[in-house]
Amino acid sequence: MANRGRKRELGADLFEVNPETKEAQCNICKTINKSRRNFSYKRHYLNFHRKEAIELGLINEEDAIGPEPKVKKMKVRMDQATYEKSVVDLVSVHGLSLRTLNSPAMRCLMNPYEEALNIPAINSVSVKPMLSDIAGEVKSKIIREVTGKFICLKLDIATRLDRDMLGINIQFMKRKKQVVRTLGIIQLKQRHTAKVIKEEVMRVLQNYGIDLESIYSITTDNGSNMLLTSELIEVDLDELLEELHEESCSESGDEDGDEKPQRVDDEDFDRTDELRNIFSAVRCAAHTAQLAVLDTLKETNMRKHISAIKAFVKYLRKMPYKNLLKSDNINKPVLSCDTRWNSAYAMAKSLQDNKQYIANMTKNDKVCHLSESEWDFIEAFVHGFKPMAVLTNALQAEQLTLSDFYILWFRCKLALKKQNDTMSLKLLQNMEKREPSLLNNKAVLAAAYVDQRINYKQSPIFDDDQRAAALRHLKLVLRRISLRKGTDQPQGVPRSSQSVNSDEDPLEEFLVDHENSFEQTQSGSTLEKLENLSLKPRLKLTENQNIIEYESRKWARIKKCGSLFQ
Repeated sequence: MANRGRKRELGADLFEVNPETKEAQCNICKTINKSRRNFSYKRHYLNFHRKEAIELGLINEEDAIGPEPKVKKMKVRMDQATYEKSVVDLVSVHGLSLRTLNSPAMRCLMNPYEEALNIPAINSVSVKPMLSDIAGEVKSKIIREVTGKFICLKLDIATRLDRDMLGINIQFMKRKKQVVRTLGIIQLKQRHTAKVIKEEVMRVLQNYGIDLESIYSITTDNGSNMLLTSELIEVDLDELLEELHEESCSESGDEDGDEKPQRVDDEDFDRTDELRNIFSAVRCAAHTAQLAVLDTLKETNMRKHISAIKAFVKYLRKMPYKNLLKSDNINKPVLSCDTRWNSAYAMAKSLQDNKQYIANMTKNDKVCHLSESEWDFIEAFVHGFKPMAVLTNALQAEQLTLSDFYILWFRCKLALKKQNDTMSLKLLQNMEKREPSLLNNKAVLAAAYVDQRINYKQSPIFDDDQRAAALRHLKLVLRRISLRKGTDQPQGVPRSSQSVNSDEDPLEEFLVDHENSFEQTQSGSTLEKLENLSLKPRLKLTENQNIIEYESRKWARIKKCGSLFQ
């Protein structure tokens, strides 16, 4: 029987096969290919080594895209590090898919660089270790940045392409600026319970070496699962502090004498109480404002008007009106999103801005038109909700502080009160119902206390009870800063570690006593300056104020208070 033609074995020509691991390695770029099928080898060479594929006969020269055109050589400045970083940025920063790196067009751009630099081809496989290395460098940078600092933790959940993602950010001060770092974007594959969210958060924090004692505040929306997550983290902090207290008690119990162990226990008890009281859960101000708006829309039965306007806008965004608007250089009306109230405001505003044109264009359309009463509603809605729209946009500022939010909130309330129409007053009423959870937060009060735009003598927006609560919190924060820096002593108390015995040099004893006395005076001065802030004159409100820079300059000579703004 005649031998039938056998398939050509490509493995030996194109790949080196490891008999133990049963993996094939490309002879040119050393890429590992787990498949040992001929079509897999051929596909790899066609995608990454087209010239060699033609030479080996894997593709007919007629099928190739003609002869290689003569191209003019040019000199460019490029090194390997810059080239690799640029490719990584395309994928990680600009969202280029990994598969695009394998496309013929991208290979046409990348191959000349890789040949000139004499480096292996960067493709969808080889770029992955590079991404891991860059991620490790970013992680190490974040770990260095947050060492010894208090951080503000921020959590949010979003759904994109049917995937539920948990975003975990931290915010801290660096060189007199607020810095935001993303610790992780985690896909949630279980129900969004507080327990599941807390476990993911704790895992990420542990991965970055961030302990619970470093968390100054945690900011979430008003969802019940998020609020419960904050409570669970606070419970974990309480348990940790209790363990520290018990360990300290057991250590002090081994020491001789009755008086000294009791003093150590008291100090540890104070420290535990301080740590527990520093942590605070802050609700998202933008989300709280949105809830106040939704309350107003529900109570005033405005939803039906907004639904009618939305249906009208959908009609305008289709043919033939879409082309008519485009031909006259008029932007299409904005379509609102149900989960973003300010998009409803933007939709109404876009209609109001072009009312005359749109009304004339649709006046003879029996299906797509708005009645005069609906146009009146649009005008009233835009006027009544404008202060809230301004507030919502302002709350998205990158360098927004808690005291900035405090001012913006009161400014919105005053604007609504001044307008004195039905919508504005109803919205104002709902803001005041929602605001206690924001304005009575100890972290917010502490930020407002050190801001002379808010806290000054006879301030109408900052009362004595708020001052007292803020001052207590600030004292605990300053105490905790001292403990984290290793001072381990409250302000105004001389350090016992610098005491000298009577056998030492009398001059040394005199100098140490003087140093302790001076430090005690300086600490007392720090507290006095904090307590006397309410007696200072009001700082005038101006546009584009940078309150962090102002406060850091003001407290520069007071090291412990100044550390609040570093």
